[in-house]
Formats: sequence, C-alpha cells, structure tokens
Amino acid sequence: MDNAQEALLAKELVKAGKLGGKLGGGPAGSIGGWLGGIIASKVLPTETCEQQVIVRQPLQTVLTKMATFLASAGRLAGEDEAAPSDFPSLTGVVGAGFFNMNPAAVQVEVLIATDRACTVRIRAAAKESLIRQHAAEKAVQRVIDYLHTLGAQPLGRCA
Repeated sequence: MDNAQEALLAKELVKAGKLGGKLGGGPAGSIGGWLGGIIASKVLPTETCEQQVIVRQPLQTVLTKMATFLASAGRLAGEDEAAPSDFPSLTGVVGAGFFNMNPAAVQVEVLIATDRACTVRIRAAAKESLIRQHAAEKAVQRVIDYLHTLGAQPLGRCA
C-alpha cells in the first residue's frame, strides 16, 4: 500500500489506542494509548489483500452503494486521506479481524465501466501483530459479500 494508506491506518490505530486507554485508565491512559497507537503504526507490518469482481450495475450505482456501505461499516475517508487513483474510487476504513476491532483501510476502484456492468478492484491494508487476524483479507471479503447483493461475480483471489 502507499503512504496515504499507511497514514490512514496510523490515524485509526492512534484513535483506537487513545479511546481504549481513556476507557481503561482515564486521561493518563488516553496518553498511553495514544503513544501505543503511534508506536504500533510504525512497528507492525502491513498486510494487504486485493481482489476483483464484476458487478452487474452501472458505475454511478456501484459508487453510490459503496459509499453507503463504507460509511455504515466504518467511515468514508476524506479526499485528503484517500489514496491517489487513476480510476473512479472510494476509500474508507472498516473494522476487520477479531470482532471487527482491527481497522483496515479499503480502496474500491472501478477499473472498467459499461452501461450494464463494472469491473471493481477492492484493495485493503491492515496492521498485523504476532497473532494474525487476516484483517485485510476479511475486509476485502466484507466488501465482496456486500457487492454480491448487487450481483457481483468474483474474478480472482487475494493477491
């Protein structure tokens, strides 16, 4: 993943660490959680997953439905947080891994679009620790499961 994805993951880990620290230890815990999030974002390796599907819907429908899905499953990233793309795309953060607690940065790009169908690439990145949660793969699968409701057909497995 590129620097925009890494920055988005770092921001989410810091936010989660700060909240967890605050809930467990008050203001001092919040500072510790914030610091832990910063360290984790720099030290932990980033795992990625990518898959493509064909969705039997027009471009505007796919982008509108994906924006709604990303917003409801987590949050839609702002333009300043999104990874650059040559294709129509959306970027968001969804929960993945154990109990959907690990943030995963997800980018959905429409590679080819006709009046009746789109080829969509879903990319995800997540930080992993010693106990692998396969969060990037699970985030991609969450998006594909949603796209199946729109008539998606898979083209390939995680790369």
